[in-house]
Amino acid sequence: MNGQIYLRRRSRVLAQPGRAMLPPAYLATLYKELEALGFTLSPALDACLGTWEARPFEVFYKALLKDIREMKGVHHTWRPLYPDFPAQVVRASAAELFLNAVRHYASFGTWRPDETASPRRDLGEAARRAHLRTIDIGTQQDFEQIFTQLAGARSSLSPQDKDDLDWFVRQYGGKVYAWMPAQFVSKENLATLGGALLRAEEPGALPFLEAHLQTATDVLRLAVAWSKGDVSLAEPTKFARMKRPMRRWLIAMMDRCGSVAEDMARRPEVFKRLGEVLHPGEYAKRFPAAAAAFEGVRNGVRPQGFNHHIERQLEMRAIDDALALLPTRPGEFARRLDHVLRVAPQPADVLARFEAVADQASTAVLLQAMVQFRRRGEHTLRSFFPKGETANVFAIEDTRAPCRKARPGRPRPCAKPRCCGALRSFRRSAAAMSTRTCATTSCRSRSARPRRRCARWCAAAVCRCRRATSCASSSGGRTAANARTSTCRRRSSTHATSTWTCLRTTT
Repeated sequence: MNGQIYLRRRSRVLAQPGRAMLPPAYLATLYKELEALGFTLSPALDACLGTWEARPFEVFYKALLKDIREMKGVHHTWRPLYPDFPAQVVRASAAELFLNAVRHYASFGTWRPDETASPRRDLGEAARRAHLRTIDIGTQQDFEQIFTQLAGARSSLSPQDKDDLDWFVRQYGGKVYAWMPAQFVSKENLATLGGALLRAEEPGALPFLEAHLQTATDVLRLAVAWSKGDVSLAEPTKFARMKRPMRRWLIAMMDRCGSVAEDMARRPEVFKRLGEVLHPGEYAKRFPAAAAAFEGVRNGVRPQGFNHHIERQLEMRAIDDALALLPTRPGEFARRLDHVLRVAPQPADVLARFEAVADQASTAVLLQAMVQFRRRGEHTLRSFFPKGETANVFAIEDTRAPCRKARPGRPRPCAKPRCCGALRSFRRSAAAMSTRTCATTSCRSRSARPRRRCARWCAAAVCRCRRATSCASSSGGRTAANARTSTCRRRSSTHATSTWTCLRTTT
């Protein structure tokens, strides 16, 4: 089995050089058999096998061909009903096709139409050799690395990956603890590994899992994996019967979790089925938190958890309270970022808070948020892919309000229309003098800049009603100041007195 896993995943086999001389006919036979299956040997493996004796080579030869035939599906005898498809089906009438199907089904697959397949053109020798997969020689350390990659995978494992992971645990037992990854990103893969360790009754399984299980949902996934169910929790699971020590340990793991009632409220039906197997009432005095959470989910009591408080704060537009709570869960902050930006009066503050904790969110969540903001508003529909059921996608109309763009460092427009009218006149008068340059501190630079850009910065500073130093040109500064003062007085002498007197004209 280890040879099949290594061959399927790395196209390598474990082999050690010998001290004999293998007859050339043995290797030639292996080459011809492998070529028909789409494989060949690497020079290193060829040289290694050439030092073997005949008897060990025969065992290796049979095992290798058996594994490759199972990989390619050649170990089955495939007999199509219409060997000359599609020409044979095109020539037959609808009545003939119907009778052939009825007779074939009625005979349990023994009856077939009396037709033979047309001869097919064989591929050339060069074409076959161009697509051959090379089987190389591997090492035991490289083979063990497969377990590390499977256990530390960042995405959900396929059924074949789960079978390979379970085989490693059954085959090597306690040795797999030395091959564990540095961290487990996917909770589903951790549950799959934990279920395999518990089924193998490995002595070190409980201390290992106690160090990695953090929430009641993690314990739920572990129970599902132990029962060989769907660890993504997309499909219902029939929990297997558990012994008393196993039930007591699972309840103890839930009891030590901080938000066990909130986790159970997210998936009440699954936890109800789990409670029917664990019997938490028997340990109500020993593990009161877990027993109370099971009692609440059985009676339909929903606690006021994290999501409840966030929804209430966003509904009441208490953005400061929401921003104080969301950074404690960076992943949830990333998922709600669009909603918070839509209701926040200062989007720049929201982005600053999120930037401080963005590195703590998972890569998958950050990528989803990035794509969502890049593609937002391009379509009139919003699509949703249920977890584990991507084929059942559904869509709704996109009624979200557009997000306001945050411009850090740029001033907000003044709410006073008279002030804005004076600014427009100021811009017109300053535009007429655009050929002159300015050296002012309000432009944030001592270098010479066009007069029009300088006017924009000064007008923005005045619009925010902040004290600023007026732009005085290196030549004709008094003329520019007189032009601004006269323009403002024409608009409103009262407003000019309250707004423009903060300017100190530099002559």
